[in-house]
Amino acid sequence: MPRTDLYFKVELEHSAGEPLERLVADIDRQIRKVHGVRHVELSNAVTWQADPAQPGGAAGPKTCR
Repeated sequence: MPRTDLYFKVELEHSAGEPLERLVADIDRQIRKVHGVRHVELSNAVTWQADPAQPGGAAGPKTCR
């Protein structure tokens, strides 16, 4: 049976005090509920402050992890 690796970019808004690890764990749990998903791995996370003056509200990355 063939396997396919899928790479997604997910943008979400969250409160400044909400731990990134908790958000990742919640998304991980939801993805694993999908039939056939064998493994979920976060490869990168970039966080930045939204700038309402810019189209789409993004000012670009400020911090990387």
